[in-house]
Amino acid sequence: MPDFTWVEWGFVLAAAFCNGFLVRTFGAGVGLVITPFLIFAFSPTFSLGLIAMFSCWSGLGSAPHFWGKWNLRYVFLLAPGIVVGLGLGVWLLTWLPGAGLKMLIGAICFSLAAYQALVEIRGRPFDIPPLPMWQGGGFGVMSGLCSALANSGAIFLTPVLISQRLEKLTLVSTIWALYAVMNPVKVVAFWQVSVVTWDTVWATVAGLPVLWLGIKAGAWVQERLSGRTFNLCVLSIALGGSIRLLLV
Repeated sequence: MPDFTWVEWGFVLAAAFCNGFLVRTFGAGVGLVITPFLIFAFSPTFSLGLIAMFSCWSGLGSAPHFWGKWNLRYVFLLAPGIVVGLGLGVWLLTWLPGAGLKMLIGAICFSLAAYQALVEIRGRPFDIPPLPMWQGGGFGVMSGLCSALANSGAIFLTPVLISQRLEKLTLVSTIWALYAVMNPVKVVAFWQVSVVTWDTVWATVAGLPVLWLGIKAGAWVQERLSGRTFNLCVLSIALGGSIRLLLV
């Protein structure tokens, strides 16, 4: 087992709960919210690996709710680009120094959170025409990069798919289908470059019961809390955490 302090174990368990909660509630925002704060206790690489591991399990735990409700056109349109983006992102992780990685994660999280906040204030997303193949590939690459470098690939896709007029459940299920496959691929790649280690595996195993509680809590909240209220709360936390990373 990893030799963590009680405070560090507290961060691990909080990350597990938030991961399950956010995936079950609206299928995105995991890296955006958790990564900046987990880095306060751990290195950027350990934080990325731990969230990736938790995301695999929370995706599996959410399968009964999202299974079969996706839009296959967008799954096939975006998946090849995501694979390319993941590969580029993992390659970048192998040579970025810790301080540079921390700044990059802060910049990605801040940019995505600021855009999402603008969409919430505006009341609707910016219009994007129906995606042709080449454009879908480009958005997929950017999503894969954000996923590898900040575990924020799903939140990048959210405004894109909203602009395509997908219903909420179809949208979340489409993102779930993409990353239910891509997250395990990412974990294997992370293992190859030592972003995921045995310490990450044991920390994930210890956090699984709390992650399950987060999934159950997310299911309860999804039916009762206004989506706008929830989004603004989450984005406020994400903006605060990313600004803190940029100022370190």
